[in-house]
Amino acid sequence: EGLAENQSLTFLGLGSNDVGNEGSAVIAGALGKNSTLRELDLSSEGRRSTRISATGIQALCQALRGNRSLQDLDLSRNDINNTTAEAIAAALIENQGLTSLTLHGTDADLDHVQAIQEQLAATVGHAG
Repeated sequence: EGLAENQSLTFLGLGSNDVGNEGSAVIAGALGKNSTLRELDLSSEGRRSTRISATGIQALCQALRGNRSLQDLDLSRNDINNTTAEAIAAALIENQGLTSLTLHGTDADLDHVQAIQEQLAATVGHAG
């Protein structure tokens, strides 16, 4: 609720915290209402993990469809496989704000990663 109503926060760094699917669903819900957050780090590093699986990634994708303020999203080393990569690419069709998406350490194949790159480039092209 705090993130949804906050009108001054521009960066939220939760990388390597135990966010999980439940936490990512809460964040996703807030992204639908928040209009000031520009950067969101949900990456995983080393032994600590955000533990966001396909369920959490899907929730975030749904939020991306309607969010216009988020510009930079880091989902590195989370459960990005071909299915979640397709969901990300589809969400980017409707998203007009994201200009940077970091997905280091994914399990998605090259074709799916390229589809995300192409859609992000199209989004950035429309933003400029």
